[in-house]
Amino acid sequence: MPEVVSVAAVRAVLNEILDPCSVAARAPAGLDDMGLVEAVAISSGHEGAVVTVTLCTTHPMCLVAAVFMTDAHRRVSAVPGVSEVEVRLGDSVNWTSDRMAPAYREQLAIAGTTMEGDRSGTFALTPPARRRDHREWRSGGAR
Repeated sequence: MPEVVSVAAVRAVLNEILDPCSVAARAPAGLDDMGLVEAVAISSGHEGAVVTVTLCTTHPMCLVAAVFMTDAHRRVSAVPGVSEVEVRLGDSVNWTSDRMAPAYREQLAIAGTTMEGDRSGTFALTPPARRRDHREWRSGGAR
């Protein structure tokens, strides 16, 4: 009997793929926490689960969309019980910061990081200003 594959298990694997913009802003987030997983559909195939994943990007000219899709295909294919995987990019750019997981938004607020996005594809992730304490610096540079 094939293993049962859940949407939660697929989303957890997709969340292991980090969004590079969030990493650059020192607030790493996976695809699911960033709200970049539009949909996960699971159906039964002859040899196991058939999983279809629909991803979106934060901007229509996102340079890592193909990387996301390739990594998502590889990772979801490795989930026990999955026999077929299709990863597609959603047709519309409808990402806003409202799509982020509430726990991740809370983490950003605690860290003082802001993330803004709107339906035009404009996206900005602003880390808190790094406080430079006089003890961190010497005349020869950073410690």
